[in-house]
Amino acid sequence: MSVNTAHTHAHVLQDCATWPAHARTRWLALFDPDDPKRLRRWASMKRSPWVRQTQYQKAAVYTRYLVTVRGRGLADTVSPNGVLAFIEDHESMVRLDTLAGYLKELKAIAELLDPGQDDAYAWLGNIRRAIAADAERQPKVKTANLMRFTAEDLHRVGVELIHEALDAGPQGWPQIQAFRNGLCILLGVMCPERPRAWTNLTLDNVKLDTQQVHFPSKDVKTKNANERPLPALEALLCELWLTRYRAHYAPAHDRFWIARGGQPPVQATLYAAITRVTRERLGVAVSPQRFRDAAATFITSEMPEREKLATHVLRHASPEMTRKYTTTANQLTASLQLAEILDAAHMDLRGANR
Repeated sequence: MSVNTAHTHAHVLQDCATWPAHARTRWLALFDPDDPKRLRRWASMKRSPWVRQTQYQKAAVYTRYLVTVRGRGLADTVSPNGVLAFIEDHESMVRLDTLAGYLKELKAIAELLDPGQDDAYAWLGNIRRAIAADAERQPKVKTANLMRFTAEDLHRVGVELIHEALDAGPQGWPQIQAFRNGLCILLGVMCPERPRAWTNLTLDNVKLDTQQVHFPSKDVKTKNANERPLPALEALLCELWLTRYRAHYAPAHDRFWIARGGQPPVQATLYAAITRVTRERLGVAVSPQRFRDAAATFITSEMPEREKLATHVLRHASPEMTRKYTTTANQLTASLQLAEILDAAHMDLRGANR
């Protein structure tokens, strides 16, 4: 998870922008650097304030939890039913030790936002420990769900969503959202970067004249800015997104993506949208982070002699970090070359846009 270490009122407010009012108020009271009483509140609890990195990471997990419970029609509280839904949504996407870590973060933030009697969330700690124990027995390999989707599958879903938006006629939010989600998937497959980098893209980052996407160092985990080539089809769709769909709301901000009403999205918004549509269409929820897995697997399965290429595509520090994908790739048989799919999609989408 990339970390925004900036510590200003605006950044702390962004942490909790989608939270219930009482939770947002509590969070600001504890972490807003402009509040002179925040350190006294920590002292009254006999606890040390969380550093900015801890704040950001725990807030991201809580935001993700809220996306789950709201999607299931549950209350905005940390409850057994909500935690069960959260586990169901994430157990197919992450390793058990990662899921146990999420629950640890969730328990810590629930206790901070809702200080009450001691051990009010002991039940959540018990669940976390049970999952952590299972994680100890889990083989250290990539999750089996990587067997259930490929880069071609993701590309197909992106094309389907864009077709549906183009065919739907006048732009309402459902059509704008479908086009956005489809374009997110296509770009995520062709230019695999981490979710934070994609969420924070600005208009200046997407260079249609040179057909490149620029990822600034502040949004890249390695802190090395990089340029990704933008294929002709994706460049055409980006231009269509900007002139027809994004322009529908005429947003005043400079973010490339928009959420409902034209607002800039938070990472959890795109995460929830992509996992929902991939679950519906592929039978497994694929998070944006897993697009990188699909890209590496495609390369190492179709061109095993070009394993080093995956290292460059993913911007890994060394080939050793890429080799873990090779075992999975050897078990997959791609039905079509990605280039063939792109060529076919290119023709179809140009026709649909006439």
